[in-house]
Amino acid sequence: MSMKNTLEALQTIARVEKSQQSAEVFKSYKRSYFQEIEENHRNYNAYILNNADNKQKAIWKIINTKTKTSNTKECKLNADDLNLYFATIGEKTSDSIKKIDKDPCDFLKACKSNAKSFWLAPVSEEEVTRLIRSLKCKNSKDVSGRSTITAALDLYKKITRALDNREMVEVAMCDLSKAFDTLPHKLILQKLQHYGIRGITQEIFKSYLENRTQIVKWNEKWSKPLPTRCGVPQGSILGPLLFIIYVNDLPINMRVDGQCLYADDTSFCIKEETEDTLKPKMRKILEDANEWFTANKLKLNGDKTQELFISSKPTNVTSVKFLGFYLNSKASWKDHIQETCKNLASALFSIRRIKNISTPQAARVTYFANFHSKATYGILLWGTSSDADKIFVLQKKAIRILCQMNYRESCRPAFKQQQILTIPSAYILSCLRYVHNHLHEFIKNGSYHEHNTRHADALSTPYHRLKVSQHSIDHWGPKLYNKLQDPMKRLAPALFEKKVKDALLEMSYYSIQEFLDNPPDLK
Repeated sequence: MSMKNTLEALQTIARVEKSQQSAEVFKSYKRSYFQEIEENHRNYNAYILNNADNKQKAIWKIINTKTKTSNTKECKLNADDLNLYFATIGEKTSDSIKKIDKDPCDFLKACKSNAKSFWLAPVSEEEVTRLIRSLKCKNSKDVSGRSTITAALDLYKKITRALDNREMVEVAMCDLSKAFDTLPHKLILQKLQHYGIRGITQEIFKSYLENRTQIVKWNEKWSKPLPTRCGVPQGSILGPLLFIIYVNDLPINMRVDGQCLYADDTSFCIKEETEDTLKPKMRKILEDANEWFTANKLKLNGDKTQELFISSKPTNVTSVKFLGFYLNSKASWKDHIQETCKNLASALFSIRRIKNISTPQAARVTYFANFHSKATYGILLWGTSSDADKIFVLQKKAIRILCQMNYRESCRPAFKQQQILTIPSAYILSCLRYVHNHLHEFIKNGSYHEHNTRHADALSTPYHRLKVSQHSIDHWGPKLYNKLQDPMKRLAPALFEKKVKDALLEMSYYSIQEFLDNPPDLK
């Protein structure tokens, strides 16, 4: 406001004096005034972005605010309409499931009942409050270290090992309609009791599930509350946990060579020497699975359930989406990398736009939120693919935007300056971290003989017949891990990861071969 008042005074002086000097003073101060406004806008946008819990949402909100958009059509829906839909969709889906003679408890018998009961010790309100305040949500992890990446990796290992053994593989990805919404509360409690959740503990779960109501906010208006008579609350911690317990008896009732259950994503994998025996076997498995789903009030969507035939030499190359990955019938990641590159185009736009309307620090935050997170998702699976260079090329473009570099300049110093891992370095870190945390899965050279040789403690690289299986963690994990000094291998996981990451940031490797030829001096 002070600058604005000064600007208006200078404008008045310029009009009265009508001299060249006063006009120049006014124009100069006007430029400074608008530069100050622009700088304040940049700082404000950076403040909003840095303090936002959801960085991606904040990024696009800032961009859309600065971009003129066309008028959208008025929506006739109201809050009560939406709430009615969400509150009743579970019951409607459940009612549409045909009834069969099978009782869900018949399948549950395959899982041994827990004779012991889970119990809770008395606790005070003050203790609960203290524990909640001590929690660090952003650093929370699954107790078993499970994620979509480890789930996909387990399935991919089964596939490549089967191909190495000259077998063919069929994978089915089951699609369940409104899976979290259809679960009957009574059956959830029955399964909890089977596993040992009884008495007062079960009453807590019962009170959590039953007599719930929900409301919806739409266009700044609240709906009337409506009851939810089935399903588990979504967006909660207990919701996915209860669903996992609910489907716990599914795997033991299925005769498959491999399966992956991750929340409501269910996949089955079988292998055979010929395609003629493979197809009928998968049909029988899907029939058995549909019987289990139907008995347990889950609706299998046949139209969206995907099947993928995988062999070393497929006649037709097709692909399916699984836990955010695109896997094709050659067991390669070419399709996944192509889709990732398409998604990274919008990420590049967001970095460039934020760089223009905010601070360089905000542009760096945008890089990590929109680009790096997508570019490195699941890199443990596809990091050694020949197509991975396409993502590395886009990463260099992102770095050039951040640092305002010419396209001919080398990005290697910029990676170090910005403290950003290159795509090859990100794979190396992911690979070394996995091996360090799963050493029990790898075999040492000394396991094959009793001689105390120099490389007896080094990890053995298993034989892989096919090129596709040579891209796996089983192949590259030992190769990379053996390049580390022995003291590093004895570090705790957190310190190990920090030291490796610092070294990779310092070296900025452009290829995995660079790491093998010149490993960092980690002590």
